[in-house]
Amino acid sequence: MNKKRSDRMQIIVDLALEAERQAARNLSEAQNELEFEQRRLEEIKEYRKSYQSQFDKTTHGLRAQDLSNSRAFLSNLDQAGQVQSVQITHSQKKVVVATEQWRRSHLKSDAMAALQSSAAEDEQKEEDKKEQKLMDDLICLRRPR
Repeated sequence: MNKKRSDRMQIIVDLALEAERQAARNLSEAQNELEFEQRRLEEIKEYRKSYQSQFDKTTHGLRAQDLSNSRAFLSNLDQAGQVQSVQITHSQKKVVVATEQWRRSHLKSDAMAALQSSAAEDEQKEEDKKEQKLMDDLICLRRPR
């Protein structure tokens, strides 16, 4: 027996739903990566602040070499913060792309499900018409002439 159109469409709906789930996983990973990178920047800032505070307290009596090393280290921390800010920008772009991919896949899976539902409704209407015609024919046959 031939499968109904709506039944044949189920694989397309399933594939669209799987693509949507994968896009959601990708979006979740991108968001987690962004959060991780933002935490790293905060850690760098906090460490720099702590080191600067310690440095400010102990600058008196430091040798020139130690003073220079401390300033160089603070400079390195500033550079690390800048590099981390760039990494955050990249991660934010990944989130935007992943969000758009999820949105598109979500719309597609919704459209496929609606199309399948419409096909099922059409099939049901056709089945109802056939059944009604059969009932009408049976009634006509039973009537005495």
